[in-house]
Amino acid sequence: MVGPTAVDAAERQELAAKLAEKDKEMERMR
Repeated sequence: MVGPTAVDAAERQELAAKLAEKDKEMERMR
């Protein structure tokens, strides 16, 4: 069974990936 901390870390990683993608898009817009 997966603990809540593991799920938390996975969710944080997903959010970080989404933020990184947004940052790349912003760089492209410039």
